Amino acid sequence: MDKITSEFPWIKRICIFLDNAGNTNKNRFLFAWGMEVVGNRKVDHIRFCFLVAGHTKFAPDRLFSLVANQYNREDVFTAEELRLICQKFSTSHIEDGSEILEWRSTLIKKYSELAGVRKFHDFLVTRSTNDKVVMKVRQSCFQGNATDSPLHVIDSSVIAIPAISYSQRVCPLPLNPEYIAYFVVLFIS
Repeated sequence: MDKITSEFPWIKRICIFLDNAGNTNKNRFLFAWGMEVVGNRKVDHIRFCFLVAGHTKFAPDRLFSLVANQYNREDVFTAEELRLICQKFSTSHIEDGSEILEWRSTLIKKYSELAGVRKFHDFLVTRSTNDKVVMKVRQSCFQGNATDSPLHVIDSSVIAIPAISYSQRVCPLPLNPEYIAYFVVLFIS
């Protein structure tokens, strides 16, 4: 987000389309991150629009299919090896992890749980008339009335700034020689 706001400072509204995966995309950490970005005045609002399940046949699906097919044919034991596979098929920059910040540990202390998100497809993080950051939800990205979301700040004294990047936190561990021997036997048989 810092890169977008520094290179394109005129961008004040962002709409992000995602597939409807509850564990990876539609969760309290994504929305809490959006509240932080709007709260820090990097943008005026962020809208998260989740596509209807079964109708998400778009470019990322094709990329994931290509990556999955390649992944299934190669031995991949580290994040770097996975990044190299992804880079074979990507038409854009592949992040090395140095700019991906670890937000979860700070956001979990500041924001509440978020229940009932599966039934909604449209989430708008913006400022209310009294300058408070709020999230509005709708069942559809294209129709219906928005209502207030139950996500809220539980501890405003917490400063949600990640201290480390993903690449600093994740370091590949060497594989136990017994596991390597087991995998070799499993692969050969």
